[in-house]
Amino acid sequence: MIILFGISPMVFGQTSLTTVKPYPVSSTAYWTKPTLSWGEAQNLARHDFVVIDLENKFNNYQILQAMKKLNPKLKLLAYSNPMEIHLVKYGDRPWQNRVIDEIVTKRSIWLLKTISPINHGGFIATWVAKIMGDPNRKEDYAKFWSGMLMLNMSSTCPKIDGQTYYEWMAQKLSREVLQDSIWDGYFQDNGTANISWTQPGIIDIDNDQTADKDALVDRYWKEGMTNFILQIKKARQPGFIILTNKGSLDFLNITDGKWFENFPNDYLGDKWANGWRQCLENAKKMGPYTVFQGNRANIKFVLASTLLLDNVSIAISQDDSGIFPELEIDPGLPLGPYERKDGGIYYREYKKIKVMVDPLKQIGKITKK
Repeated sequence: MIILFGISPMVFGQTSLTTVKPYPVSSTAYWTKPTLSWGEAQNLARHDFVVIDLENKFNNYQILQAMKKLNPKLKLLAYSNPMEIHLVKYGDRPWQNRVIDEIVTKRSIWLLKTISPINHGGFIATWVAKIMGDPNRKEDYAKFWSGMLMLNMSSTCPKIDGQTYYEWMAQKLSREVLQDSIWDGYFQDNGTANISWTQPGIIDIDNDQTADKDALVDRYWKEGMTNFILQIKKARQPGFIILTNKGSLDFLNITDGKWFENFPNDYLGDKWANGWRQCLENAKKMGPYTVFQGNRANIKFVLASTLLLDNVSIAISQDDSGIFPELEIDPGLPLGPYERKDGGIYYREYKKIKVMVDPLKQIGKITKK
């Protein structure tokens, strides 16, 4: 008999598997590791939904099944980062290894290119430099996260067999991963509508060996990203949850929520309190699976912030399967919307608790009645 993480597969098949008690407040977890142990799964199952690396479908399928028995209301969202691939292959990432092999050997044209500016004046001089070669003109692959290469998610990505990269990837994800009923949704990391900020002024978005203007890069990128999400959405039944990471107002009509990584975020517009107010205003417009992600050091502040709205869940850290006593609070029903008083302090009252948030000091307090 094969033993996975010290647990026999027979355990997973038992209908008498003891259930876990979900947290009283709306919460989620962010699990980007390709493997998952039984002990970690037990703790993660206490959340309302869990974003979990899709590789676990291939590495730990029985554990995913067990999580849903532990919490029958639990929703699992498959995590992937379609914008990048690793430079090396890992033994515990079988699905991505196949993607790497396919792209490197047959579809390398889909890797996003950068072109350093040509320091010559005029159209003719630029054209001659491209043909003859120019030591000042450096061609490279775009990079964002260390150890990874970026892929061209744009609508102007070169086609292979009639497909752009985003079309191919959306189809591959849908057929090989998301069609499995174990998944209730899909989480796209780096789900940003613009990309020029990663390599300003040097991205070759249409693969013509010339750097494109940032505005053009971002326009084509947004078109490709929109179509990618729509293809994922079209491939699944109504009710399939789609989240993207970045708290911007892009893609609101085709997603069910947004993920505010390292809340609050100061790149969304208003900088007051490190962008806290802008995050709150954006979150109001989003779907029911919107998330403020904090860490163990600021958990009370982030939790109090989530309780100001009805559609926001809290996530704590990344790849953290711990138990969180701070979430063992039953707020009861809200007695009204939040109010702002005292020159910038936010309050909200529930049937069983009172919530106070001071964004400038990053303080959150929850008081039982």
